[in-house]
Amino acid sequence: MSVNSNDILKGLNQIFDFLGPYGGRITIDEDWEFICKVYIVDGMYEVNMWSYGGEEHWNLIDPSFRIEVTFDEDRKKIVSAKPIEYFSQWLGGDLLMNVYDNADKYEGDCESMEEDIKERLLSYIGTITIIRPYLTDPKTVERYEEYETS
Repeated sequence: MSVNSNDILKGLNQIFDFLGPYGGRITIDEDWEFICKVYIVDGMYEVNMWSYGGEEHWNLIDPSFRIEVTFDEDRKKIVSAKPIEYFSQWLGGDLLMNVYDNADKYEGDCESMEEDIKERLLSYIGTITIIRPYLTDPKTVERYEEYETS
């Protein structure tokens, strides 16, 4: 499947239109949370976003992305995005994938390797913006007020 970068940008901007320029945290039913943080790393913007669930939180991280982004002059819209890391944790094991679609299997059975990192990101954005009620019916929303630094 060929991923259209405009679809990724559209979805990311939908998330940031809801949360604001610094990202935030959204809780939905069944104690699932979505976190989106914007870091400034060596003068560049990096978005880290992930979902997790479980009674003790962090029991299951599925998935997590690191994305290099460029904002417009007003920092209101993302104009370019490049996924640089994907991590997924499930009952069968963990998978870490880098920008070159190289995968490291940490433990257990590796999930399907049929999708590349952009396809996984687009699928995840669809889950956040369309499939699950993160933007339409959240239980709680926390909007961050500053960028993270590392």
